[in-house]
Amino acid sequence: MTCKACESTDRSADIIDPILSVRDLTVHFAGLDQPVLDRVSFDVRRGEVVALVGESGSGKSVTALSIMRLLPSVAKMSASAIEFDGQDLQKLSSAAFNRLRGGRLSMLFQQPQVMLDPTSKVGVQVGEPLLYHNGTHGRENRRQVVGLLGEVGIPDPAARVDCYSFELSGGMAQRVMMAAALGAGPELLIADEPTTALDVTVQAQILRLLDAERRRRRLAVLLITHDLAVVSAIADRIVVMYAGRVVEEGPTSQVLKNPAHPYTQALIRCSLLQADAEGRLFSLPHGAVHARDLAVGCRFHPRCPVAQAHGCLERCVMEEPSLRDTDCGRKARCWTVVDREVSVSEGVPA
Repeated sequence: MTCKACESTDRSADIIDPILSVRDLTVHFAGLDQPVLDRVSFDVRRGEVVALVGESGSGKSVTALSIMRLLPSVAKMSASAIEFDGQDLQKLSSAAFNRLRGGRLSMLFQQPQVMLDPTSKVGVQVGEPLLYHNGTHGRENRRQVVGLLGEVGIPDPAARVDCYSFELSGGMAQRVMMAAALGAGPELLIADEPTTALDVTVQAQILRLLDAERRRRRLAVLLITHDLAVVSAIADRIVVMYAGRVVEEGPTSQVLKNPAHPYTQALIRCSLLQADAEGRLFSLPHGAVHARDLAVGCRFHPRCPVAQAHGCLERCVMEEPSLRDTDCGRKARCWTVVDREVSVSEGVPA
């Protein structure tokens, strides 16, 4: 089943080469039998926001750290390809990658007051990428730093360059991090939970700022988040992860309206705070399953109400479903997905 509108949208998107292309990314941690990331693949096109969505432990941040070569020493990574603007990042030397990281390829971390150096002035930290990647120093460096701080909405930026991170609020610290991440003119920004630990009002301000900057700069963004409200506000496409695997992928509006995978359906029900007839809020049974706990089958099957309702639990336990095309440029990893569209309004079988 196809949709003419979606076909048209997909054709226009396909002519834009992805700036980031990840294929079969797999990560093992020492001491664990199963990979924490298992053959993760996705693309990010120029000017596009792609959201990696999932619970804590699903592999979102490990994916981002793998791309940026920031994994701990106990991790071993492999991939068919991790291409940035047509160049395989795996083939770059450490020196060549360092010239790329923080410049054309940048990252915005969560918990800015932890990531910022409390012993170094804000202006020095924001100015470091300008010095390293662009060779800008002295008065010109300071002038550009003041401009960047003003651009991200920091009041009185000329005075703030001499502040320390502990003198800033969480929202202001995240703006400083954004100024540092954008300073050298990146083409792709990886934003790892950029609104975590911020109050709702500040979250909205940071999201509006991020969206405005990516539109102004035609910046591609890989957004790491568990918050579907954030996704609906800013993302063009969604990649849903569970226990180290991609379980669904597609345009944001279509995935949120008609999620194909039972896990995506459950995430949406949880975010909408839907209650049953007795007033009980929906929640997924058991805790999140880690990749290390399941060697075969669908990793969501211990928590999946749809598998039990469709009588296919044995197959779900024994056979791993592939990530298959559904419709309108979407993919899902589920045995029950074939020729099936489930509306959020219909709910998830209990």
